[in-house]
Amino acid sequence: MSAGLAYELQSLNNMTKVIDTGVFIPVGNHGWIHSVNSPAAEDGSFQRVLEVTKGAETLGFDFVLSPGIWRGRKGPSEHWMRSLESLTTSAALLQGTNRISVFGTVHMTVYHPAVVAKIMTTLDQIGPGRVGLNLVTGSSYLDLSHVGLWRDGLDHNERYDLADEWIQVVKRLWTEDIVSHKGRFYELTEATMGPKPSRLPPLANAGSSGRGFQFAVQNCDIAFLSGSDDPKFKEAAIRAKETARSMGKAALKIYGLLTLIPGETDQDAKDRKDHFDRGVDIECLDDIALGYSLNPNIKDVSPGSLRLAASREKRSAVTPGAFVGSYASLGKRIAQVVTDCDLDGIILIVPDYTTDLEAVAKQTLVRMSEYGVSCRVGA
Repeated sequence: MSAGLAYELQSLNNMTKVIDTGVFIPVGNHGWIHSVNSPAAEDGSFQRVLEVTKGAETLGFDFVLSPGIWRGRKGPSEHWMRSLESLTTSAALLQGTNRISVFGTVHMTVYHPAVVAKIMTTLDQIGPGRVGLNLVTGSSYLDLSHVGLWRDGLDHNERYDLADEWIQVVKRLWTEDIVSHKGRFYELTEATMGPKPSRLPPLANAGSSGRGFQFAVQNCDIAFLSGSDDPKFKEAAIRAKETARSMGKAALKIYGLLTLIPGETDQDAKDRKDHFDRGVDIECLDDIALGYSLNPNIKDVSPGSLRLAASREKRSAVTPGAFVGSYASLGKRIAQVVTDCDLDGIILIVPDYTTDLEAVAKQTLVRMSEYGVSCRVGA
C-alpha cells in the first residue's frame, strides 16, 4: 500500500493524532524573510512581539519560542539589525500572558550554567510552569565572535561535551539542595540555589549533526527538525524517532519547524513568494553563509545551517522547503507531513505574524482534522 493511500485511509477512519503547536516569534526585524519586500510590520520591537504572543495565546497555540540573536546581517534589508535578547524578552512575555508557554533560547557556550539556572527559576516565578528553554551551541562564527563571545579552542564534539556538562549542572541546581561539581568546564563548591522551579522546565534542541542529536536525546524533551514535505525530511524524522527509541528515550518529542507562505489561493501564495524573492537580499544571504564558513570546524556544520550558501541563481528570500499555498491546501500538506513523519508537534514561521497567523489558525490548522490530525488551536 502506498504512503498516500495509507494516509487517506487513516483520515477516513478518524484516527486523529493530536499535536502541539508553536510559533517561532520574530524578535528580529524582518523575521525569517531575507528580503527588502518582507512585511514592514515585523520590525523586531518588543511591542510587536508582545502583540504576536498575545495573539498566539488567544488563538490557542501551545507555546512561542524566540531565537537567540547576537548579530544583524549586512545588506540593504538590514535583516536582524534590530533584535531583542531572548531571555529578558521571555520574562516580559510571561508577565503579559496567562496560559501560553514561553521558550527562551540560550547559547550554552556563552552563559555559565549557574547564571541560566537562576534566570530560569526566576522566570518560573513570573509564569509558573510556563517557561521552557531552547539550548544551542552556535555554529556561526561571525554571530558570536564580533562581540567576543565565540568559544575558541573547542571542536564540534567538544562543544557538545561542554553542553552535556552544562545541562548536568543546571539540572542539579534545579533539583538538589547543595551541589558540588568539578568537571572539565565548570566547578561548583557547595552551591545552593532557591527557590526551585515549580516543575523542571522542558528543554529543546535543534542539533542536526549526529553528535548534536545525541545531545538532544540524552538531555532534552524536544528535538526540533527543519521541516518540509521533501522525502529527505521524512527519512530524517523517522530516523530521529528510531534513534531516540534505541537510546531509551521514546518519550522525546519531535517537532517540525515549518515555514508557511499562505494565500487565499495557491496562485496568491506563489505571487507573495515571488514578491519576496524579487527583493531578495543577496548580500544578507552571503553574510549568513560567511558566518558559517568561518567556523573553524566547518566540516561538522550541518547541511541545514549551510543551505543559504547555494548559488545565486537558486537564492530565495524564504527558507528552502517552505510550504507555499492556499490556506486549504496547506492544511492537507501539514497534516500529511505530521502523519508520514510521526511528528509530535509543529512550530510555525509566517511572513506577517498577525494577519497570517490568525488566518492560518482559522483556515489551515482547523482543516487538519479532515486528514487525521488535530491541535488545540481554535479549540
